[in-house]
Amino acid sequence: MLPITLLAPCSVLLAAALLSAPAAQDDTPAKPAPPSLKAADEPTVFLASDGRPAESGRIPEDTPADALERWETLKNGRRVNGQSPAPIRSLVLSFDAELRERADKIRKDTELVIEYLEEGRGLLKTTFVGSKRISARGPDGDWMIVDGELVDLGGRGDETSRIDHERWLAMTRNFCTISDAANARIVRIAALDVTPFHEGAPLERVKLGTQVLIDLPTPELGSLARKLTWLEVDSPDFVIQDVVETDLGKPRGVVRARLGLDPKTNRIVFAQIVPLGKGKPVETRSALSYVPQWTKAVDQIWIPENLMVYRMLPQEGRILYDIAPTVDLFVRKSESRINPRLEPSKFLPPK
Repeated sequence: MLPITLLAPCSVLLAAALLSAPAAQDDTPAKPAPPSLKAADEPTVFLASDGRPAESGRIPEDTPADALERWETLKNGRRVNGQSPAPIRSLVLSFDAELRERADKIRKDTELVIEYLEEGRGLLKTTFVGSKRISARGPDGDWMIVDGELVDLGGRGDETSRIDHERWLAMTRNFCTISDAANARIVRIAALDVTPFHEGAPLERVKLGTQVLIDLPTPELGSLARKLTWLEVDSPDFVIQDVVETDLGKPRGVVRARLGLDPKTNRIVFAQIVPLGKGKPVETRSALSYVPQWTKAVDQIWIPENLMVYRMLPQEGRILYDIAPTVDLFVRKSESRINPRLEPSKFLPPK
């Protein structure tokens, strides 16, 4: 049986403190217990721009014609032999992964297995095969296994572990949504037109409409971005990747995803994910996903074959991304399955 790390109830901790405290009084304020992770992910109804609940695959009735046309092209990108595949409700994906803290840090190679089940608030599990580390969101709460120790994260655990755990779950969720964006819950859709490049602008920059500037990691990616068709999608099914301490325990909300589509394949090439604060994008906390290649899984459903996640490097007057991805995933096609039969019990911690 694995040892379980739990925080004792407040009354027990208080009694222990009174029995063991020295005579001298310590006026240092106690650090408050971290908020519960479980409460942050209870299912929520989100209203779309037409005032009706956002539902999987439903387009708001007030969506502009140009945005609707581009959304239909995205849906076409999922079709196989002219047929739209079933929505992704579960998956098991195996990856070779390259991880970096920053571009100037040593790369760490590992193998990951990601499991997902569309059940309740969404059940997720990421297994680091070599280290036997696991981050999971189960039916009864969040948990991790680190160095052979089971850590209950339902309002427990140290902040570093909780933040790392949330970031991996966010990455997993975003991979699922990018793979099946046509069935996301849509709050709002808008078309973004690429503004022609002008002399003297940074080569890595793409300007969308009159206000959105995205500086890609390299000039080559900037040139690619200017050739794509862009959509702006507000949805609760994309997730903030740059999780920080103040995010812990907060309800999940709607975020903004700027999607760059390949005009030839109609599939996503870039997904810039930006949190919203009081309805406005918080650009300084954005993250960028790049999908250079898609593949058909063994189930004949299109999924990203390679997905890179870039961390933002804020600079005065610019929002820039690191030149190397912090996460670089390569799917093991023969070991991956879409819509396998999974039970909620598979996401429970071991006993």
